[in-house]
Amino acid sequence: MDNYIKNGDFSEEGAHWEANNPDNVTFENNTCVIAGPAKINQYVDLLGRGDPGYPIFMFSLRVRTPRSSPARITLTFEPIRNPLILNIDSGDDWVDIRQEFTRRSVFDVSVTLESLGSADEGKCFFDDVKLSILPDAS
Repeated sequence: MDNYIKNGDFSEEGAHWEANNPDNVTFENNTCVIAGPAKINQYVDLLGRGDPGYPIFMFSLRVRTPRSSPARITLTFEPIRNPLILNIDSGDDWVDIRQEFTRRSVFDVSVTLESLGSADEGKCFFDDVKLSILPDAS
């Protein structure tokens, strides 16, 4: 499966990602570290990829949050603008998130990784961000 997220392993630090508050976003050991409130975003062009009717997507990543500062992952699909929102509170442990979903007539998706707490409350860590289209099982 192709990963449509560019630099989802953060090996190129912030390449292909836009930060709304760059002073609060750093990169350590191929991991994105966000001290909130801040977020990074990437637009992914999906036009012509997968089943044109109802493609099945797999989104996955690893995330670690402090107990006092949850993370939010938002996937916004164009043109339908019906977001998938995941709120994560891992309690200082790394967790693997996998979300399979179907969206009709998707042309592109905006992927946002966000720390919801303040910079004083701790940092959220993100790694191995992937967005794939699953093969048609029929």
